[in-house]
Amino acid sequence: MAELTKTRRCLQNGQIITLGGDTAGQDKLPLQAFNEKGERNYYSLSADSVLPGPKPNQSYQFLFWNINGSIIKTPMIVNQPVPEYNFTATAWYYLVGEGQSQPHITTYAFSADEDKVLESTPIEKVIPDNDQVWPNKGSVVYTSSSSVKIDPLDKKGISDMRIKGKGNIHVIYGFLFKSWELLWNSGCSINGSILEGQQNAQGLAIAVYQQDVLGTIRIPILRGREFKWDIVAANKAVQVALDRIIQTRNPAISAIKLNHIKAMNDIQLEELKTRLPRLEAIEKDIPNIIK
Repeated sequence: MAELTKTRRCLQNGQIITLGGDTAGQDKLPLQAFNEKGERNYYSLSADSVLPGPKPNQSYQFLFWNINGSIIKTPMIVNQPVPEYNFTATAWYYLVGEGQSQPHITTYAFSADEDKVLESTPIEKVIPDNDQVWPNKGSVVYTSSSSVKIDPLDKKGISDMRIKGKGNIHVIYGFLFKSWELLWNSGCSINGSILEGQQNAQGLAIAVYQQDVLGTIRIPILRGREFKWDIVAANKAVQVALDRIIQTRNPAISAIKLNHIKAMNDIQLEELKTRLPRLEAIEKDIPNIIK
């Protein structure tokens, strides 16, 4: 017996969409993979194209299904084989009706594996790069002054990393860019990994990321005591070193030693000294972080 978890969510905030008192916005449905004759069963799904929004002038518009990591941009899904394991199907919507603005392309970083919007912008660079086109280096690119080319972040940064392991060997999991998906499109196109927009283009796109192993870390041992990762991770010097791993995936720097962990300024070093007294005794052995 497989169980299907069917959910509807809002792309802007990731929250489950509820509709008055009819449902909580999430249902769990038991499904049989095979019938009594041993034949494969099939299922179908349907999502409303438009749902009422929280205010009279607002509505939720259907964007795509995410079914176990697969993006499907049609509200009706028919004759899909029932798997022999539990699986999820999320209908993602966009809340509209909050006013008009100048022509722009809005982007989101989306993890299909985890079925969620990732933090921060998915944009690495924009051509042309100026405040009129790409203000605040955010997730919105304006097209009223010129056509644009949007280059995605190939690898998500520190805030979206996962670190797992035993002892002093930890594996860094991150998110690698897979593809753009255009959800609304007026004057936009995809050229390889580049999202392009004509002048006055309007669009909504997600940069789809998939989990991957970015590297490994050897956490230093101080006189038999493990260097506490939850403390060190907050230090900017360590984040810089980890960022190098993400940018290069170079095994030569995958083992971070104490001589790579130099506080970026005296305040940070004093903080490390306070939290890890043993570090003070070996301060003389910690050179500047490798350039």
